[in-house]
Amino acid sequence: RRIDETDRENRRLVTTNWVLSELTGLLTRPIRIPKPDQVRLLDAIRGDPGVIIIVIDPIIEADAWQLWRPRLDKE
Repeated sequence: RRIDETDRENRRLVTTNWVLSELTGLLTRPIRIPKPDQVRLLDAIRGDPGVIIIVIDPIIEADAWQLWRPRLDKE
């Protein structure tokens, strides 16, 4: 099911910041998505109003994204 279809039905996708963190590992290996594409995907997910992200620890969350996002040369 696509996110836009879910939104049309007035439903939301619910996940946690921990799941998104694990997704970055999966995208790196074994899938091997280039880091700039990962950043775009995660930005799209995090910015989508149809996605509710439950943040386990907002301070650690903000710090982690700040460390991960700009390091495009790092897996």
